Amino acid sequence: MKKFLLIFLLLILPAFAISSNIIQSVDHSTCKIQCPNGSGSGTIIQIDKSGETYILTCAHVICKTITKVISKDYYEDVTSIFWFNHNHKKSTVVKYDSENDLALLKCDNIPDSALASLSEQQPLIGDEVFNIGSPLGVEHIASFGRVSDPDLRATPIGLRFYVDFPAAPGMSGSALFNNNGKIVGLLEAHEPDTSLAIFIHLSTIKKFLEGII
Repeated sequence: MKKFLLIFLLLILPAFAISSNIIQSVDHSTCKIQCPNGSGSGTIIQIDKSGETYILTCAHVICKTITKVISKDYYEDVTSIFWFNHNHKKSTVVKYDSENDLALLKCDNIPDSALASLSEQQPLIGDEVFNIGSPLGVEHIASFGRVSDPDLRATPIGLRFYVDFPAAPGMSGSALFNNNGKIVGLLEAHEPDTSLAIFIHLSTIKKFLEGII
């Protein structure tokens, strides 16, 4: 009976399920960002030619005023809490884009094993994806879902798309990974009255990072 049950489970499990090895390969790249008025999430991204290390997050995570319009007034230095060693480090803002809701922080002495990289391919409808963030301040929580529509929210500030899992405060700024462990988006918000999370599109992130990495 157990043998038949195992065969049945293998048949119904999707062939494209994200492996635990892929998840483990990027989980050290996630961090919690602590500011005087709250916390969010960030992702350590691949070093540039100069050897510097950066943390990618949302601008509203580090802005001083939380309103419907993201303030241009932000905290220049914040605390990053790293999952791989639980260290608390000061991170300095090097680029801040309130219109696209993106920010880049600099932090030194991060090992190469903790670095994530951007995908070469844009997200497609139905892609299986996962996210690692700090919902409600709880560090290192993984969520799984599928891309609903990569062009559903073509806003004046850039492309946004939906993924079918709910987001909670504290997850803003966390990366969305594809089944190869590459970044395809950045969590911005939760769509009210739905189980959908809104992500900043990969193309918007790449444009923001032009000239840096």
